[in-house]
Amino acid sequence: MYKKIFLFLMISSNSLAFAESTEPVKTQANSTKLVVQSEPKVTEEKAKATGKEEADLKEEAVVKTAVRTGHAETPETETNTELSTQLTQETKQKFLSEVITEKKTATATEEASTKSTATEKKVADVNPVLESLNKEQKLLMMENIVKEERLKKKNSALRMQLQQLRWEKDVLNAQLDVEALREETKNKAINKQHQTQLLTLTKEVEIAEEQGRILTSNLETQRLKSELKTAKFESEIAGFHIEKERNKYADKKPIHLDNPLVDDGQTLIISDRRIEMNGLIAPETGDFVLRRINFYNNKDSNKPIFLVIDSSPGGSAMAGYQIMKAIQSSKAPVYVVVKSLAASMAAIITTLADHSFAYPNTIIVHHQLAINLFLARLNITQQKEMYEDSKKWWDRMMGPVAEKMGITNDEFIIQMYKKSSSGDWSEFGTEAQKLKWVNTIIQRIEETSFVKDPNAENEAEEDMSHEELSAKGHAVHYLPHLLPKDAYFIYNPDQYYQIR
Repeated sequence: MYKKIFLFLMISSNSLAFAESTEPVKTQANSTKLVVQSEPKVTEEKAKATGKEEADLKEEAVVKTAVRTGHAETPETETNTELSTQLTQETKQKFLSEVITEKKTATATEEASTKSTATEKKVADVNPVLESLNKEQKLLMMENIVKEERLKKKNSALRMQLQQLRWEKDVLNAQLDVEALREETKNKAINKQHQTQLLTLTKEVEIAEEQGRILTSNLETQRLKSELKTAKFESEIAGFHIEKERNKYADKKPIHLDNPLVDDGQTLIISDRRIEMNGLIAPETGDFVLRRINFYNNKDSNKPIFLVIDSSPGGSAMAGYQIMKAIQSSKAPVYVVVKSLAASMAAIITTLADHSFAYPNTIIVHHQLAINLFLARLNITQQKEMYEDSKKWWDRMMGPVAEKMGITNDEFIIQMYKKSSSGDWSEFGTEAQKLKWVNTIIQRIEETSFVKDPNAENEAEEDMSHEELSAKGHAVHYLPHLLPKDAYFIYNPDQYYQIR
């Protein structure tokens, strides 16, 4: 496209140059008129020739213009012709008008030149001096014409270059405008796309937020449902636990009587003011019983306290003495109840109590204090001292028992060995009552203190000793170590209880 525009501009500039080149000829003709008068009008033959030539102007215009501008017919001529055909009709008419004008001017110049030549010949014939001046004038005019033509050619080239630069500037400006328009269109498209994307993202964010709110609401609903369900389950479980705990307790409350012996002395009602003393009477047993007797006294010093012995082989003399003194010091009556066996120290506690009860077949055993040395290495003096300490315990413990029976200690020992060669005197409850070892024989015991299910209790009883196998493979029960001056008053015929 640029090539076609440039060719059109070249053709127009050449036409302008051609038109300007005719001006010197006119000047020359006018100058000639200053010297001589112009010849008569052009002859009719030349006029006819001129008229004929006008017909061919259109065909020769382009060729002459190309020759004048120094362009020969080349392959580009066809391209230029194609470009000229693409110009608008108005441009073509203007171009042809300029070519016709140029042709007429050239014809007039030729005629003026012919007339000038004829006039010069005449003048030369008339006046040689004038001829010489005319030649000189003609030469100067030709030089001026040449200079003027050179200047015009140069100016024309500069004007063409300037015009070309202007057109290039316009083209570049147009290109810049087009590029700016394209960039603006592109930016608008990008902005529109960004706006669309922004709207889409905003909608997506709003949808996501709404979904989040819905999800949060659903989660909150699920949480509330779960909490409600959990609370329901916990309530049911708590109800089950409460019911289970409630079922551990009997509906009947413990019975507290000032005189618990009822049914004409056949039934003993035991309340929850109850102290168990089963198994070995260890050094700690004395403190265990003492603290409970004191508590029940502080709570109510009138209602009876029950020291219940299911089965006890006896034990520590010091712990037994502490229990007896706690019974004697209690403001509330302490009822010692033996259900199965009370031997040795347990039998002494039962016999010396003011209120003692036993079943008819309960076994009570009294025996002489024995010292088990086992493998202890004692000299004679130490053995004598141990004997003397044991005799003192015997006198202090068994002396009151013999006194209650109405006999002396020596008589008590004699009767023991009459009943058994081992000295272990055992009697059932009915016979023990006759010997004043127990005060009252009962047929029934009503335990009103057991208001809680025993199977639900996980209270491990404190074991003061451990059952192990001896070197000979026999089961033995090792006794806890006693304090100095203490002694075990224990019924131990099979040597089951041993000291390490």
